[in-house]
Amino acid sequence: MCDWRGARRVSGLHRLLRCVALWCVLLSPVTVPVTLYAQTTADWQTHVDRLRQEYHEVDSAFREARERVVSIPIDTIRVGTLTVLTQRDFREIVEVGTRVAWDSIRNLGSDTLLLLEKMLFVPGYGRINRYFRERHGTTFVSGQLPWRANAADAAARVMSSLATLLLTGQNDELRLWLGGHIEMQDASDTHLGWVYIELVTSPSQAVRDCLLGDLGACGSALAIRDVENPALEWYNAAERRVVVERRLPGRSPDRWQLWTQCVRNGSDPACVEFLTDSIEYAVPAPLSSVARRSLLAVAIMSGGDGAYTRLTRAGDSGREVSLAAAADQNSDSLLATWRTAVISAHAESSSTTHRGSATTLLWIIVFTAAATRSTRWRLG
Repeated sequence: MCDWRGARRVSGLHRLLRCVALWCVLLSPVTVPVTLYAQTTADWQTHVDRLRQEYHEVDSAFREARERVVSIPIDTIRVGTLTVLTQRDFREIVEVGTRVAWDSIRNLGSDTLLLLEKMLFVPGYGRINRYFRERHGTTFVSGQLPWRANAADAAARVMSSLATLLLTGQNDELRLWLGGHIEMQDASDTHLGWVYIELVTSPSQAVRDCLLGDLGACGSALAIRDVENPALEWYNAAERRVVVERRLPGRSPDRWQLWTQCVRNGSDPACVEFLTDSIEYAVPAPLSSVARRSLLAVAIMSGGDGAYTRLTRAGDSGREVSLAAAADQNSDSLLATWRTAVISAHAESSSTTHRGSATTLLWIIVFTAAATRSTRWRLG
């Protein structure tokens, strides 16, 4: 017992000495000699002159680098009403790609005269030039060509850029509806088979009704018209619970409570409130932007010549009116055409798959028969 008390006294003494030493250091005057160097006006002027010289050197180097980039030899490619500029090193593949793009545009019945006064710059890999538009007056600079690009890459860049040129600033609502991504392509190239998979797998009553032939449900699921209450119109009670379960409730305790009541307790009013009580948590659309782009492609294909003119002139008339104008038919007819194209794409894919499966099965039977007649099989 005495040893324990003695140890406590020693420990307390050590703590007291450390505390006293700390306060002595803090309260004592600084004894470390500090030398202050006074700078005269001449010293400051020398320092400023040195900084000014360094700035001019850096600015001169920057201007030289800019001039080297801007002075890269540029070739002009004209195909139909298209005018495409690119660096000379990439002229060959860009010219071939531009001709491929032009043929596709004509096949789509797009309005080539809309591109008459527009100039497109297609930059090669590693040569992005942000001063190019100022120097050459180009209307649009496309995405940079990838490493070891070919004519197909160039054609894709030209097509994508032309679609943006035709619609940017003319139908912003349509561009936002497409997710900011616009493509000018044949409907057969828009993965209609994948859209069919969306139709049969989406947890949405509206999508299932669309698959069964309800054109109003198709328009709702594609959101070509304003939907007043998406949570109720797109999903039923069971589907709303699935949708909420896939969403993160965030940090709000109230949203956590709603999420719990919806997912774990099966409360549909809680599900509806969770999906509608905050603008930041918009109800997810049942069909993706891929399906929406396929509808645009079908509208352009159906409309033929003048489709893009009608699409751009529709302006602020709304998505439904713009697409119907491009297709040159009413919205129900367009949706029926789109639905038929999607289902037909699935049927063609399925028939191809079945033919391939039958061929594979036939060859398996042939090789199995040949193997069973070999000496190794008969001796075994």
